[in-house]
Amino acid sequence: SEAIVLTPQRVPWIWFLCPVIAGYFAANSFSQSDSLPFLFGALTCILVALLAEGWNRRPLGLWQLFFLSAALCLAIAHYLDVEGHRKSVPTWFALPPRELVLEVEITRLFNQRKDSETTSGLGLVRKVASVRHDLVGKRLYFRLDLSDSVPAPLRGDVVRAVGVLYPVNGNKDNSFVNHLLAKGIYYEFRRGQFLETVESAGIFRHFCQDANHNFEKYLRAGAELKDETAAGISVAMLLGKKAAIPSEHKERFILAGAMHLFAISGLHVAIVAGLIILLLRLMPGPRWMETILSLTLLFLYVQITGGAPSAQRAFIMIAFWKASNIAGRRGGALPALVASAILVLAVDPRQLWDKGFQLSYSVVASIILFGGPLGERLQSTLRPWPFLSKEELSLPRKLIVQVVHWFGGALGISAAATFASTPLTVEAFGVFSPGGILLNVFLVLLAIGVLWLAVFSLPFGAFGFDFLHEIAWFIIRIMDFLVNFFVGIPGLFFRAETVVPWASGVTVFAYLGVCMALARRLPTLPAFAYLAAPACPAFFIAFGANLSLGN
Repeated sequence: SEAIVLTPQRVPWIWFLCPVIAGYFAANSFSQSDSLPFLFGALTCILVALLAEGWNRRPLGLWQLFFLSAALCLAIAHYLDVEGHRKSVPTWFALPPRELVLEVEITRLFNQRKDSETTSGLGLVRKVASVRHDLVGKRLYFRLDLSDSVPAPLRGDVVRAVGVLYPVNGNKDNSFVNHLLAKGIYYEFRRGQFLETVESAGIFRHFCQDANHNFEKYLRAGAELKDETAAGISVAMLLGKKAAIPSEHKERFILAGAMHLFAISGLHVAIVAGLIILLLRLMPGPRWMETILSLTLLFLYVQITGGAPSAQRAFIMIAFWKASNIAGRRGGALPALVASAILVLAVDPRQLWDKGFQLSYSVVASIILFGGPLGERLQSTLRPWPFLSKEELSLPRKLIVQVVHWFGGALGISAAATFASTPLTVEAFGVFSPGGILLNVFLVLLAIGVLWLAVFSLPFGAFGFDFLHEIAWFIIRIMDFLVNFFVGIPGLFFRAETVVPWASGVTVFAYLGVCMALARRLPTLPAFAYLAAPACPAFFIAFGANLSLGN
């Protein structure tokens, strides 16, 4: 069977990714938007690197230096070319709020409750009155009132609306405002009224929207009043509708560091991908055909769930991983991860500042670099009856050994994910969840069961059979009970805030750097070597965050 091997491999493309990240950060501070000088600099550095490679072959020769310089200049040029025209002159922000009629292409819709009379999301300005021609091509956040006579717009629609334009106030201590600014969104279009759809998103988007509504109906089939909460959570887990989760549950899940399990994330896409691959493996056919079918079905699932950025990033990661397997590089999870990051940043450079992007890639990299070796060490350390071979074990003892083996591997992966995500979750969500290391071991296993049951229940739900729903809702109640139980234990979960804004990013880079440096040697090093990488987030918590007991 096919598996993701967590042993790190050589990743030469990381020498391109690192200067790209540095180049994006540098370009974001520039006031100019002319990319030609940097493009010329990149070409010059490439030529010099090619010439230098001929006479300097030392491990750290001149050609490596000029290659890194070329990648840096190329990244700056690309960022300025893609994002430079979206920067606003500061004088525009000083203007008072103004009523405008805009044509906006909807790029993302936020979850709304079924009875909501408004819609909100992110979009690109396509057309505006000449008095604010500077807005064309810029991103904005919108919130529009809907009339009963027109259908709600879809992602990809170009709509005309009238409303009041406000500059985003960066002085507010508000996580959502910081989220908008991180995405390069400097305007809010509020108190808006939807007028008409100028250009429809197309048949495929309408198909995905209809499928989403039908799947939600099937997942809720047979739900009584006592089942509404569990049914809503199952809808959120499979279809990404966070609005279906009651607010009190959402706050508790965030505090427990488990919100990524109860609303669609990259983990859910990976779980569904595993189910698809498992089912297709039962069918005869060549491996390349299985890859094409699995990626097609997975892409369809991502689009039906609304195409959230986290789901799209997970799809790209899996696509690169499957491609590396087809190319004969089995276990090339880390090279596939780096390649997918380069592609994502090339398409949308602003994702580098998105906390979801940072969490996705840092957590997966940590699992590959540190979680795999740590899990193997825990499995060998915790194994009962270590001096007996498998053949010498009785059946009950074999079962115990298998359970301990699973627990050691899962605990190592959960610890690695928590170490990488801690600085970012403290900054983004204001929580520190050391108890999540143990809690997530059990929640992830239960989440796999819920998602697989939800997928299998869809065809049964279409015909009114709800027996699989009942099992899934029962598992969700167990998950909710575990969250409540762990959150109630003092000292496992904290409210937190960062002392220095940049400390979280520096900590993550330091942590991943230590993991990268030790990854190949960890299996042969003594046990205390495994403390080197976690020391980075531990130092951050001790000196870079203020903690208070969660409630």
